Amino acid sequence: TAAGSSNVSIQVEDAVGNKMTQALTITVQPTPSITTAASLPSAMVSSNYSQTLNVSGGLSPYTWSVSSGTLPAGLTLNSVTGVISGTPEMTGVSKFIVQVQDSIGTKIMQALTITIYPAPIYTQPTTTPSSPSSTGTGSTPMNSNFSAVLTRITATAQGQTVNLDTADSTLAVNIPGGALTAGETVNVTTASIASLHNTLPTGDTGIAAFGVQFAGASPATPVSITLKNQDIARGALAFKEAPDGTLTPVPAVIKHGVAVVSLTANADVFIVNPTLATNARQILWNGAQLQVSHGYVFNHTTYLPIWYVMQLLKEKAGITSTWNGIIWNLTTSAPPNLSSITPGTGKMQITINGTLVQNVEGQYGIDPLHNNKTTYMPIYWIAQVLQRVGIDSSWNGVSWDLSAPSSANSASQ
Repeated sequence: TAAGSSNVSIQVEDAVGNKMTQALTITVQPTPSITTAASLPSAMVSSNYSQTLNVSGGLSPYTWSVSSGTLPAGLTLNSVTGVISGTPEMTGVSKFIVQVQDSIGTKIMQALTITIYPAPIYTQPTTTPSSPSSTGTGSTPMNSNFSAVLTRITATAQGQTVNLDTADSTLAVNIPGGALTAGETVNVTTASIASLHNTLPTGDTGIAAFGVQFAGASPATPVSITLKNQDIARGALAFKEAPDGTLTPVPAVIKHGVAVVSLTANADVFIVNPTLATNARQILWNGAQLQVSHGYVFNHTTYLPIWYVMQLLKEKAGITSTWNGIIWNLTTSAPPNLSSITPGTGKMQITINGTLVQNVEGQYGIDPLHNNKTTYMPIYWIAQVLQRVGIDSSWNGVSWDLSAPSSANSASQ
C-alpha cells in the first residue's frame, strides 16, 4: 500500500527436508502523479506556444492523451513527451482533461485550463485618407473600385460553400444554413490593390481585397469568408470601409497565409500587412547614448520596442526580463517599491518580481531597424514602472535619458 523497497528471505523445503533460502527485494513504485498546475500558462493568438506536462512516480515510459474536452485550436499534445505546443488560432478558455499511463498500465488524470488571449492590437498611428465612396445598398459596392463581380450566389435553405479564385488569392464563401432567406442573392466582388492606394492606411501593404453585398436582409448568423494568400503575414489585419471612406477593423482570425473574416452586413474588406510609421529615438544611460531605436507617436504618446529596454536594463542595471507576449516581468535583486499600486487597464502587463504593477495597451508592429516583429509600449508607463526599481528618466520627445540607482551606477561605470 506504500511505495518503497522491502527485503525478504524466501525459504523452500522439499518432502525429504532439504531447504533452500533466497534473499529477495520487492520494490513498489509510487502511483503516477501529474505535477503540472491545473492552470497552464496563457497563450496568444498567432504566437508559438509550448508547455511540458510533468509526471512523477510510476514506471516510464509514459503515454499522454486528452481523455475529455479539447485543446485550443492550433495546439496538440505529444503522446510521448507530454508537450502541448503549436500556434493558437482563436481566443477563449479551453478546459480539458489529460491522462498519463505508465508502462505497467497505471493511469492518472488531471483537469487543465489554457486561456488564449487575442494578439496585441495594432492601431495605425496616422490619419487614414478618405476614398471615393457612396452609401450604396443591396448589390451596389460602396467603393467604386469594387466593381469586378466574382460571382452571384443564390442562397439555399441548407446553406452552402462556394469556392472562388482571383488573380492572387482563393476565397471560400460559407453561408450557414438559415443565415439567409432561400433565393436571396449575394454578390462577391473584388478590387485590385493598385486601385486602392488612396484608401489603405499610410505605410501598410495591401494584400487582397474583396466585397460582399447582400441583396436582401442581413444574415441572421455570420457569413464567413476564408481567404488564402501566401503573402498574408501572421500580424496582418482586416479592415472594412465605411461609407465615409474611413476604415474600421473587421472580426477575423488570421495566421500566415490565411484570413477568416466574419460578416453580418455589406462590406468592402481589405487585408493588409501593417508597418508602423516610425522615427529614430535615442535611449541614453546617464547622458551617454547607448541605443538608437525606432518609435512612433500615437494619441500624443511615444511608443518604443520593449526589446531595447530589456537589453539596456540587463546590461546596465542587472535587471533581467522575461516576455511571453502578454506579461513583461522584471526581476531585480534589490527590493522594489511596490506601494500604492494602481495597475489601470490594458491587455498587456508589466510585473516586478511577479507582482503586477501596470497594465498597458501595447502595440504589435515591425521594427524597421531589424525588420522583425516586436512589441511596442508607451514610454510614459515604462518610466513609471522603472521608478519602482530606482531608475529615473527624462524624455524630450527624441531622447530618453535613464539614470540608474547609485549601486547600479557604480557597477556600470
